[in-house]
Parts: sequence; C-alpha cells; structure tokens
Amino acid sequence: MGERNNLASAMRAMSTSLERTPLDAKIDVVETACLKRGILVTADGYVRQPAAASLLGIAPTTLRNRRLNGGAAIASRSNGRIVEYAIAGIAAALLAREKCV
Repeated sequence: MGERNNLASAMRAMSTSLERTPLDAKIDVVETACLKRGILVTADGYVRQPAAASLLGIAPTTLRNRRLNGGAAIASRSNGRIVEYAIAGIAAALLAREKCV
C-alpha cells in the first residue's frame, strides 16, 4: 500500500503544474494527512467512515446521516456493515467547503 501511494505521488509530481487542478492538490493534502495520522487507505483510494469523518472534521454519525439523507455528495461504497469513502470525494468536499467560506 505504501509503495502504491509513493508511486501515485511520484506520478503526480511528474505532471506539469499546468495539468494540475486544485482538486489534485487537495487529494495530495488528504493523502498526506492519512499518512501522517496512520489512516489505512485501500489500494483504490478509499478510507473507512470514522477516518473519513475525522478528515472532514465532523462526527461519523453526521457523515452517515448526510450519506443516508442525500446531504453528502462523497463517493462511498459499503461492504456489509463497513462503509468506505473515496479520498477524491473527501478532497472535493473539502475544496467545496473552502470555496464557500
């Protein structure tokens, strides 16, 4: 998993600054935060609900309620009782929050 994150970071760094979007930069920030906090990231870029809530700065139940009531447009998937959120979706939500403030 660590090697994949390093490879993805290296590939992003190789792209020119003209190709990078604010979302790409925010995804890098979220991935770095996961690494620093010891949050497990799946190979395809998903984190579990408590970790996603922590990254967003909200309670896990708030995130769950937003997902169930249509208030959160963060890509998620469930496997039984485990709900995971896409890092790209978390980054997009954080970027949208910054634009509103």
